[in-house]
Amino acid sequence: MGVNNINQSEDHLGKAVLLAALPVFLTLTMTVLDGNIVNVALPSMARHFHTTRANVVWVINIYQLVITMLLLTLAALGDLRGYKKVFTVGVLLFTIGSAACTFSYNLPMLLVSRAVEGLGAAGIMSVNIAMIRIIYPQKLLGRGLAINAMIVGAATAVGPTLAGAILSIASWHWLFAINIPIGIVAWFCARRFLNQPNLADAMEHGRLDKLSAVMNALLFGLVIMVMEGFSHSRSHALEWAGIAAILIIGFFYIRRQYHLALPLFPVDLLKLPRFTVTVVSSMMNFISTMLAMVSLPFFLKEDLGYDVLKVGLLISPWPIALIIASPIAGRLSSKMKPTLLATIGMIIAAAGLFLLYTMPQGEGSYFQIAWRMALCGFGFGIYKTPNNVVLMRSVPLHRSGGAGGFKATSRLFGQCIGTALVAMVFRMASVEHSTHICLMLAAITAVIAAVISILTPKELVMDSDQNQSAAPSSQPQSPNQGQPQAQGQPVQSQPAQVHTQPAPTSPAQKQSQQPQSGPAPTQTNA
Repeated sequence: MGVNNINQSEDHLGKAVLLAALPVFLTLTMTVLDGNIVNVALPSMARHFHTTRANVVWVINIYQLVITMLLLTLAALGDLRGYKKVFTVGVLLFTIGSAACTFSYNLPMLLVSRAVEGLGAAGIMSVNIAMIRIIYPQKLLGRGLAINAMIVGAATAVGPTLAGAILSIASWHWLFAINIPIGIVAWFCARRFLNQPNLADAMEHGRLDKLSAVMNALLFGLVIMVMEGFSHSRSHALEWAGIAAILIIGFFYIRRQYHLALPLFPVDLLKLPRFTVTVVSSMMNFISTMLAMVSLPFFLKEDLGYDVLKVGLLISPWPIALIIASPIAGRLSSKMKPTLLATIGMIIAAAGLFLLYTMPQGEGSYFQIAWRMALCGFGFGIYKTPNNVVLMRSVPLHRSGGAGGFKATSRLFGQCIGTALVAMVFRMASVEHSTHICLMLAAITAVIAAVISILTPKELVMDSDQNQSAAPSSQPQSPNQGQPQAQGQPVQSQPAQVHTQPAPTSPAQKQSQQPQSGPAPTQTNA
């Protein structure tokens, strides 16, 4: 029986929903955590492999790079081949990659294994929002998305703390070994409990535009590689050639998206100023987060002289404060302007980062460091929820899936930029000053995110009621419902199918109309 056929109260989730959501949230936790958990181990890895700081940072970079290059492509593939297929293959690849990382005996092998992990993580993250929309009933969808956002925020911040605890009793290899049993359990749960037809069946007609997929990977890959080239002081001629290639590929890639029915890059949403500004602000937020999270272990261990366990404990106030702040921000978002609340959050985070920057080298008690960490986490926690509210209100309901997918891409791209900037600073600055420079850049980036948030356009606010009323208005304009999509068919002709699923007003009507409304979630996740 499909999850959408189960009658549930708003206070209690049904067993089928919990079982179906379990592998989704479990694997999301693993993939996001795995992108941050190795930060604390970077100094240990550098000594183990007898390499430099800038080189070992690529243990993080390669993982985020592969995900960023493939996320949009695999999201489209999920629409075309079925979300469950992409998800289960992603879980399997991620588990295999974790096992390979565990037994890596040199840096090149570890980097290749991390790339396999990244490929699996891209498959998981690309269909995450789409699967939540199908698993959760409409009236409980907000709860599912809230849990999703909480996992991403908490896992991003808790990684260094967990890594510190593991490294205090074991080697860095165990940071990857813990993923193996969790991945196996998640894979079997996905095979057993993700039985909804809308998860297993293809949701779109047509084929994946392979040229766009190649151009998408090249574009995002070249951007990161050029930044990596700067951080490693490579030939300036090679770097300028990379920039020229980015401009050329980017021009033809974006131009091609305007002629696709299912664009990999959501050019239709980027026409909305409020959406674009909010995504840019979110990306700056994650750049700031990674600048701090990657450099803080070096700051605490090598500059202040703390051991690995104490480093993890000193960073722990950050994720704790973030988790505390998130529900507070959720309640405040309905009582005050979300843009103002997001701005306040980033100002608090910037203040915490600046106070960490001004802490003298070789000094700093537990309390002095902990309250500054907590201030950073609280600020970032206050920012995330209202930023997501503004983002989802800025797009029509039938494009909420595309908005979520692009936000995930901007998040990962921001993390890649932040990590690459750390490598660049470590390469160009002295050991004594590199971590302080990273913290200052993190504070400046947080201020930029705050300014962007407060300058978000006001005239394009679209609340949920407006979205729901606006989307059906396009229904009479879609004479080709259910037909295969042509290459040049405008994306605006698709929303008519989106609202066939919420139409029933009772469980009985939902059951009777489910076969006709099965394809509906596809358009919400295009």
